[in-house]
Amino acid sequence: MAKFCKQCGAALEEGGMFCPGCGAATGAEPVQQAPPPPPPPVQQAPPPPPVQYEPPPPPVQQMPPPVQQMPPPQGQYAPPPLQQGQYAPPPPAGAYAAQPQKKKFPLWLLLAIIAAAAVVVLVFVVPQITGNWADKDYFDIGTDQVPSVKLVLGEDRDISSVNSSKSGGVETIIIKYKVDENQNREMEKYANALMDEYGFINTTAYNFSGTTGSGFQFAKESSEEGVIVLVDIDYDESGYILTLTRGVGTLTIHEEPPEPEPVIEEEEEPALDDTFEVFVPSIFNSFAEGDVLDKANIYGFDFESNPDGSFLLYLTEAQQESILESLSYDFAETFQIIVDDDLYVGLYEIEWTNDFSDIILRVSDDFFYSDETMLLTLFYIAFTAPMYQVYQGYGDYSKTVVSIHDIETDDYLVSYLLPDELFDIYGG
Repeated sequence: MAKFCKQCGAALEEGGMFCPGCGAATGAEPVQQAPPPPPPPVQQAPPPPPVQYEPPPPPVQQMPPPVQQMPPPQGQYAPPPLQQGQYAPPPPAGAYAAQPQKKKFPLWLLLAIIAAAAVVVLVFVVPQITGNWADKDYFDIGTDQVPSVKLVLGEDRDISSVNSSKSGGVETIIIKYKVDENQNREMEKYANALMDEYGFINTTAYNFSGTTGSGFQFAKESSEEGVIVLVDIDYDESGYILTLTRGVGTLTIHEEPPEPEPVIEEEEEPALDDTFEVFVPSIFNSFAEGDVLDKANIYGFDFESNPDGSFLLYLTEAQQESILESLSYDFAETFQIIVDDDLYVGLYEIEWTNDFSDIILRVSDDFFYSDETMLLTLFYIAFTAPMYQVYQGYGDYSKTVVSIHDIETDDYLVSYLLPDELFDIYGG
């Protein structure tokens, strides 16, 4: 009787200890032989998915305490607030990350601050600085002292500015004084004091006689060996400038100091109350007599007449200037009346020089050749215009040249030397 394996149902061999199908130990019980059932279909499991490498997560960084954030402007991306130790993800693509805006300092406010500072310096700082310098008796430069103008003159003088500098071992102080008059006399007194009382010598020729001067230098040895102190003087109509310099150097004293430039004495102009003679030639007798008497009464000058009909006037400079100014105004006004008056039809323009030595008449041909008023015009000019030069002191050389031109073409027609040729005109 056949036996079968209890485990797999395979037929066992006679006397076999193990199943030939599955290898299990055999038992002694007989098994009804039956046809083995068909084995179940073996299902194939799907292959496992490929293993993907995943990098280890980044280490968590310790974040500082969260910062309180301001809400962003409307329409901008606002990342969520971070918790301590949390990683901040980047903003989504296309989102704008708001950056903190720096406030710009207004330009107008900066300019206003600068202007205000300048005013403060000019109003408070500069006067205080210059005022302190104006009160000094000595100017300290290094270890040396230079006397101030106040100390020498014994009077205060306004200081407009002070500048000091030090470069390369050379120290410089520039002091500008504001003075309205007598600059040359004050600087001459100051220079003499430097030499006579404070041990300076002049290194350049100097001359304080003019209204302006520059480059006048005085020097002395410093209290420190190998150092000298220089004082340069410049002045003009607005004041004077002292330039103090201290630096390394030696001072050589010559036996004969440079001679000052010679002073050129200018001729003194006559005072306004000094009188001088003015000669009136006899040719002007018929016209000048009444004019001289009239002006003598107005301006108060003395005169005397000569037997030949000439005059001697005794004028001051002020009287002469007043008479010349009056004549210039009267002649100009009279010439304009002649041009505008209907009596002188055909006379269109009159031009003259400042001293009335040259006069141009622009006329029409008809007026010049036929109208007798031309003679009246020339007669007036002959005895008035040269009188301007008479009062200038020209005497017999007081002449006026009258040139006549055509008004349309400006062609020269004829000229006369007056008053000499006046009677030739009448005779012609």
